[in-house]
Amino acid sequence: MKTTFAKLILISGAAMGTLLFAQAPEQSAPVHKAANPQQQLNHLTRKLALTADQQSQLLPILTSRDEQVAGINSDTTLSPKERHAKLMAVRTDSESRLRNVLTDTQRAAYDQMQQEARERAKAKKQGAVSN
Repeated sequence: MKTTFAKLILISGAAMGTLLFAQAPEQSAPVHKAANPQQQLNHLTRKLALTADQQSQLLPILTSRDEQVAGINSDTTLSPKERHAKLMAVRTDSESRLRNVLTDTQRAAYDQMQQEARERAKAKKQGAVSN
């Protein structure tokens, strides 16, 4: 009787484990989400020593960029090529507007930050390809 009961518990436990495992949501690769405009502004302020006036000029630029990107990414009618082109246009426009607010010294530091980010992205991509 004890062995039958033990077998029943063991089988029940295995069945419950299988059910729980089967219902577990699939784990997908984490998706990188850009920081919100205020976080981006805080980062730029720390790195570039932005003045209060520059901060008030940059926040609408960053907010507009964020909203435009969200709109493009949620547009299911766009082909990947169209989506990429639109995102690049938003990026080019916002970068130009952002750079116009910066001083020459800040612009140089910003360019350096962007170059380092591109290098990190390239290294990360190459690391992912070789794995």
